[in-house]
Amino acid sequence: MTAKFEYKGYWYLPHQQDNAVAGILTYIPNEKLNLELIGNLGYTKDDIIEFFKQKRVNIIWGETSEAKKVTLLNCFSSGVSYHNDCSFPIINYSIQYCLVGYHHLEKFEEKVFNWCHVEMPTLTTWCFPGSIKKQLYRSTDKKSIDQLSVSFSSEEMKDPIVSVPINESTILNLMRDVKLHDEHYIFSFEQSTYLKIQKNQKTSTSEFLKDIYQFENFMSLATLSKLNASKIVLFDDTKLDNNKSYYPTELFYWLNNPESEPKNRHSFLFDYTQIKDLFNDIIIKWYNDTDQIIPIRRHLVQSLERNRIFSSVDFLIIIQAIDGFYCRFREDVRSLEKIMRDILKEFEDIKKVKELNINIDEVIDSRHYYSHFMNKSKKPKTLEGEALYILTQKLRIILICCVLKHSGFCNKDIDHIFCNSFHNIL
Repeated sequence: MTAKFEYKGYWYLPHQQDNAVAGILTYIPNEKLNLELIGNLGYTKDDIIEFFKQKRVNIIWGETSEAKKVTLLNCFSSGVSYHNDCSFPIINYSIQYCLVGYHHLEKFEEKVFNWCHVEMPTLTTWCFPGSIKKQLYRSTDKKSIDQLSVSFSSEEMKDPIVSVPINESTILNLMRDVKLHDEHYIFSFEQSTYLKIQKNQKTSTSEFLKDIYQFENFMSLATLSKLNASKIVLFDDTKLDNNKSYYPTELFYWLNNPESEPKNRHSFLFDYTQIKDLFNDIIIKWYNDTDQIIPIRRHLVQSLERNRIFSSVDFLIIIQAIDGFYCRFREDVRSLEKIMRDILKEFEDIKKVKELNINIDEVIDSRHYYSHFMNKSKKPKTLEGEALYILTQKLRIILICCVLKHSGFCNKDIDHIFCNSFHNIL
């Protein structure tokens, strides 16, 4: 996981380095991405009042004490401290995106990068890298170990575990990596799987973020837990270090909620080995599907986030997504009763769905009551409390079926996935 950092340096508006001011950039994962300036960006004391009116700055450039170039995008004023007798103010900005590397960006949409490296701890357990080989040599009496051999092939790691051309401009790769930790008398090896997204031409940061977001959502479905990238590094085609490597630019953003520890693979909906033969077709369809399915997938992923308190809103998120799925991809109807009967019939050959025993009248009354706050006497089958929570869990399984079916899995595949998953949702 990307650790917190603090960069001290000079900060200025693009191409106005003569007006640079000192400041500190602070990043704490899940908490803040903040710039504190000791002074203001190109404003004199006389027009500082005009500066206070300026709530947003598109881009701020910086140079750190470590000789790194920083581009800050979408900077919002979050606090100003100013005394009449002081010659400078203290100004704080909340930053949405931060890029740290070897050059500045002119704008968020600037096409400068060729590929990106994305880390997610759970990706390693979801798709086991298998990079490190070990072999034990036992003594003749087999009571002790004479030799332990550990090896890995650097050539093998150059080849992806799987490489999928998503479209004409994008290739998605699952790659292996091995890190050697040498601390005097302690040696350890760490293997991992990471995502590499390649473009056949220079591409903007925003386009890479869209691709990463799609993969995060896919992994959230596969693991039945909300996942986000823990590290994102963008590369252009400019080489450094005697042409042996490329200029890296690391991306941070305050809306990100990076995972810190890998999830337990025994609780996944499915892992890579289970869908290996289907993976190429599934991931291509996932990336190239129409915008019609995106809000439905987003509702499903949102429902996977663990909330301390269950409410009727959690129920509504699920039932609205099922309703939307049917109306967009089956029939455009208004009858929730027909929608539920048809959806349950569509998946009736899936063992887990057959066991759910969903009461359609309870679904209908609960939906109408919590959506429109009708008189409860008119919706006598409305559920609440634990009963509504259990119904929501059942409907989430139906929504998972809908998304999996639309993504290219057949009912037989879905049934196999459910039978081999130990997640508590199932």
